Amino acid sequence: MLSIEQCLIQRMHSLFSPEVVQGMTAKEIASIAAESPAIDAKRRQCAERLAVLESGLRDLKMLDRHRPSIGGKPSVTLQEHIALDRVG
Repeated sequence: MLSIEQCLIQRMHSLFSPEVVQGMTAKEIASIAAESPAIDAKRRQCAERLAVLESGLRDLKMLDRHRPSIGGKPSVTLQEHIALDRVG
């Protein structure tokens, strides 16, 4: 699959020269450049999930700043929790 993609990419300049693109209709260009509705929906879903996760991370960082410490030093930081989760 990768070799096919490389072959197409290497020939892209001849397939879509400025002259060829200039001769295309707006509808033809849109059909080539547009994502499928399924991909568009997935991209939107991922963007929404990312926003929720980033919001949660901001909240956790704020809570981490206000967490009581033992002997002046936090017992475990948020970054250490994240690292431990990745390991375990």
